[in-house]
Amino acid sequence: MTAHCITTATGTVIDLLQPRAEQIDFVNTVAPVLARTARFGGHLPAGAFSVAQHCVLGVRAIIAETGDIELARAFHLHDAHEAYLQDMIRPVQAALAAVVSTQLMQHGLNFEVASRALPAALEALKARADAAIYAAAGVEWPLPRRVREGIKLWDNRMLVAEARQMMNGGGRNTALPKVPPAKLLGRIKVWPWPDASDAWLETFTGLKLGPAAEFPAA
Repeated sequence: MTAHCITTATGTVIDLLQPRAEQIDFVNTVAPVLARTARFGGHLPAGAFSVAQHCVLGVRAIIAETGDIELARAFHLHDAHEAYLQDMIRPVQAALAAVVSTQLMQHGLNFEVASRALPAALEALKARADAAIYAAAGVEWPLPRRVREGIKLWDNRMLVAEARQMMNGGGRNTALPKVPPAKLLGRIKVWPWPDASDAWLETFTGLKLGPAAEFPAA
């Protein structure tokens, strides 16, 4: 086993540089790990608001406002790679990118190349995991541009809505995206992780994600 392999709770060994669709376990790995992974680095007075709950609430908001099932299906999976790569919050990514770019410029790289080194590496790693995850869920990869842009917009809208409701001071001291908040269906109440895991899987099934054989034609 190499240094860039992880072992999941089921004993599956996954090479993060070469993940395979047949290794993706939505029931025993993705759902429970996302349900135990806290957004905002856990820095919320209400407690550990999970990535799984974020995905479920985002799907509900997307369907309520747009009825776009294709976007909802893709959004539900957009953070699934965090079950394997973990959630590196945006300020940490920005700080690491600044440190890496400074070090690379000291070795002669120009600013434009240096400043993109870490973000590009993170995106490439996520893309490898996403390719396996979306394939395992029966969703074509790469995603259409419209869907990719929709995920980015709704992820930002969810971030703003969550920050306003849950962060100390409503997120006023945080650099939030300049987008309108998602219209959530009521106030956010943090779900216990088993409930968040179940809700993620129920939404997964409701959106008819997974191998096609699991969902025979009516």
